[in-house]
Amino acid sequence: VEIIMVGVANQGVWVAAVEAVLAGLLVLHVAVCPRTKVEESFNLQAVHDLFFHPTDLAHYDHIEFPGVVPRTFIGPLVVATLAAPVQFILQALAASKLSSLYLARLTLGFISFMCMRAFRKEVQNKFGADVGFYFNIITCCQFHLIFYMSRTLPNIFALCVVFVAFKYWMKGSVREMTITFAFAAVIFRSEIVVLFAPIALYFLVTRKASLVDIILAGIIGTLGSLVLTVIVDTVFWQRLAWPEGEVFWYNVIQNKSHNWGTSPFHWYFTSVLPRALLGAVPLLFAGLYFDRRTWVIGGVAVVFIGLYSFLPHKELRFIIYTFPLFNLIAAAGITALSIRRHKHFVFKLLYLTSLVVLLVSLGLSMGFLLVSYHNYPGGQALYHLHQIEHPDTPVNVHIDSYAAMTGISRFDELYPNWRYSKAEHIDQFNEFTHLVAGHANCTYHTQQQPQLDRPLFDIVHWVAGFERIDWRARPYPNILNTPQVP
Repeated sequence: VEIIMVGVANQGVWVAAVEAVLAGLLVLHVAVCPRTKVEESFNLQAVHDLFFHPTDLAHYDHIEFPGVVPRTFIGPLVVATLAAPVQFILQALAASKLSSLYLARLTLGFISFMCMRAFRKEVQNKFGADVGFYFNIITCCQFHLIFYMSRTLPNIFALCVVFVAFKYWMKGSVREMTITFAFAAVIFRSEIVVLFAPIALYFLVTRKASLVDIILAGIIGTLGSLVLTVIVDTVFWQRLAWPEGEVFWYNVIQNKSHNWGTSPFHWYFTSVLPRALLGAVPLLFAGLYFDRRTWVIGGVAVVFIGLYSFLPHKELRFIIYTFPLFNLIAAAGITALSIRRHKHFVFKLLYLTSLVVLLVSLGLSMGFLLVSYHNYPGGQALYHLHQIEHPDTPVNVHIDSYAAMTGISRFDELYPNWRYSKAEHIDQFNEFTHLVAGHANCTYHTQQQPQLDRPLFDIVHWVAGFERIDWRARPYPNILNTPQVP
C-alpha cells in the first residue's frame, strides 16, 4: 500500500503495469464469455461474413435475416480489416471457426482499449498523472465497461469514437471534437447528439468557441460521415441505405423501441449506475467536492442520462459513454484524498477505505463475470453437439430463435458437412436430425428433467442457464441455473 501511496503515478513502469492488467482483464472477459447475444448478432455475423465470404454477398447472413432495422457495415469492416492478417494465418492452418470468433472479439477489444488509452493520456495531461493512473485502477475494478468493450454492439463502435471525441474535449480542440462526435452520431448511434449538446453549450457559454465554428465543424462531420455510410452500406444492403437514419426513425420518431420493454424514468440512476460504477460511486462525491473542474464533466453525464431517460425503453449499453466520465471524476476524488492523506488522519482513513472499497468492487466484478458465463446456453448446447457427433456424420440441425439469441452465431457452425438452419415458422421437423431448442419448446417436470415438446426427438443433452442468485444460501450465495437449451 505504501508503494502505491508514494507518487506511484509518476513512475511509468507502474502505469504500464496497470494498463497491462486492464488489457489482461479484457482478454479474460473474452475468454470466459466469447459468445454474444442477439443485440450483438448483426455486427458479429457481418465480421464472420467478411472473414469467410468477403465478396460473396449472397451468402451474407443479413441477406437472409435482415433484422427489424439495418445496421452499418463500417464497424465490422474496420474489425475485419485489422484482423485480416491473423485471419489469413488461421485459415491457412485450418483452425476452428471459434478461433476466428476470439480474433474478432479481441480485435474490437484492442480498438476500444487503444481509444480509451488515448482519452486517459489526455486526462493525465489535463488533470495530472495521478488522476490518469487512478482512472485505470478504477476501470479495472468494474465489470460492465470492460465486459462490453469487446462486444460487437453498435454502442461499442460508437464508444470507440466517443473516447476520441472526449480526448479532443479534454484538449479543448472544439473543431476536431465536433467532427468526431458527428461521425459517431451519423454512423453508429444517433443519441450521441444528446451527449454532444451540453458539451457544445459549455464551450459556447464560456466563449471558448463560437456558434459558427461549431456549426461549420458539425456540417463537415455530418456530411462526410453521411456520404461514407451511404456509399458503404448501399453496397452491402444492395439498396440505398443510411442505417442509423432508419434506426433513429424507428426508435425515436415512430417510438417503437418500447416494443422491447420499458423501464421507469429513474432506472438509469437507481439501478444501472450503482451496478456499473460499484466502488467508484462514493468517490464521485470526493471528486466533485475537491476538484471543481469535474463539475462540468459530471453535469454533461447527468444531463445526457436525464434526457435519455425520457425514452421508455432502457438498456445499460445506451449510457455506457458516461461511465468513463464518472470514472474520471472518481479518479480525481481518490487523488485528492491521496494528496491530503498526510495532512490529517481522517483523509488517510478515507483514502485507505477507498482502496478497500475498490478491492471489494473488483471481487464483485469477478462475481458478475462468473454469472455472465452462464448466460449463453445456446452456444454451449451447439458446442456440445459438435462434441458428441462426428464431423462426417450427416447432421441437419435446426436452431430455434431462443438458442440463436443466447450465444449461437455463424462462428459456431464448425463442420462444413453439416447443415445448420435458423428458419422460422416451421411446422414439420422431419427433415432435421437434431434440434437445438430453447426452453419455450420444453415441458419441465422437474428442474433436472425437461421433456421436449417434439414427439420425434429425444433429449440427449441440456444446458442450464442463469436464473438468479440465491442470497440466502449458506455459507455463501449460490448461482441458481435452470434448464434452458436441450
